[in-house]
Amino acid sequence: MIDLDEAGIKATHPNRKIGKGVKGVRVREDGPYGHDSKLTLLMAVTGRPGPNDRFVRLEERPGTDVIFLYNFVDSIIESIGLGT
Repeated sequence: MIDLDEAGIKATHPNRKIGKGVKGVRVREDGPYGHDSKLTLLMAVTGRPGPNDRFVRLEERPGTDVIFLYNFVDSIIESIGLGT
């Protein structure tokens, strides 16, 4: 059994030198935020104790796609072997 999960981490920081809005009125301009890069984190654990029981991959990318997930699962299977 392999338990796998993924998360996206996007760091943003406000720049409060500019950009204000009146309470109750929608602001229709870009806010005063600078956007940093997004990190994608994949983590998995297996039901077997030992050196190959935890797996982590952290990459700077826009999100998790099928190929990225497939390559992660494939590397886990190669590491632990098929149904022993």
